[in-house]
Amino acid sequence: MPTPSVQQFILLPPRGLTADAVVPSTDGVRSFLTTLNTVFKASTPRTAMGATRIRTQVRVIDSIHENGAKLVELSPNDVSALRAEQPGLRVVPVVYFQTAEAPRPSIAPGAKGSFSAQAVKLRLQIVSRAGGAPVPSATVVAFTDFANRLGAQGTTNSQGIVSLALGGESKKVQRLYVYADGGFWNLLRKNVTLKTGGQISLRPLDLSFTDSLRHFYGTSPLDAGRGVKVGVIDTGVEPHPDLKIDGGANTVTGENPNDFDDNGDGHGTHVAGIIAARGTPPSGVRGLAPAVSLRSYRVFGQNSHNASNFSIAKAIDRAVSDGCDLIN
Repeated sequence: MPTPSVQQFILLPPRGLTADAVVPSTDGVRSFLTTLNTVFKASTPRTAMGATRIRTQVRVIDSIHENGAKLVELSPNDVSALRAEQPGLRVVPVVYFQTAEAPRPSIAPGAKGSFSAQAVKLRLQIVSRAGGAPVPSATVVAFTDFANRLGAQGTTNSQGIVSLALGGESKKVQRLYVYADGGFWNLLRKNVTLKTGGQISLRPLDLSFTDSLRHFYGTSPLDAGRGVKVGVIDTGVEPHPDLKIDGGANTVTGENPNDFDDNGDGHGTHVAGIIAARGTPPSGVRGLAPAVSLRSYRVFGQNSHNASNFSIAKAIDRAVSDGCDLIN
């Protein structure tokens, strides 16, 4: 039989993230986790592991505190052996989470009923409603059958033009979605007839627009939130003139711990702006509590859409250690 491949797991004490006096644990688990930390920090981990009394061989990848959670690699067969060797130890698999973003409907790849790439194409131009300038890099999705995800999609070029393989130069679509790369509101139209050479206009973003935050809370004073420390556990927060970041950490294994800027997704920066942006419309944006001490904890790898439960746990632990009053 083939040997099972190694997988990543998290080793935890019976309760909490660390085996200490605050959260009681067995002496055996505390000693075991502390020994693994010594192995993790050794210059030759394999040799260090061989010098221990641990029978089940594990590879330590990352650690939360000396006597705390460990990210390890071991085979599924060894999980049972490790549980038998350390009965008080919790062994949980590594799982991944994505940012809370609304899904964007797209054409089902290879779906029967969609037109081939060689089909007659319909050309549309996406422009700004303010002045008619072309909108490049916008994603356009046209559904001829929304329920079965049939239709065509594409991205606008530098002239705002997209070619859609819809089998003709005029086509009625059930839904048309246009997702701007930035600077514009996205668009949805239902039951429209598209014609080649036609234009679709997008409404530019207006920072003075009364969105839900301002509708319910108004414009917060600049001293709102003073004395409160907030940690944003997300994709990181990029430098922005409306934001003041007081520090943070990157808890993604293998990455620079001091690189807590945005990973390229933008979600964490958006969240930070809702919480603590210090700008003034129409040139800037105002958050709910501009005076909080804002910290960024990046748990998503560079250009990655996945964050592991270990990275998130490590970020929560770090935020608590840093004295955050609130964690988002």
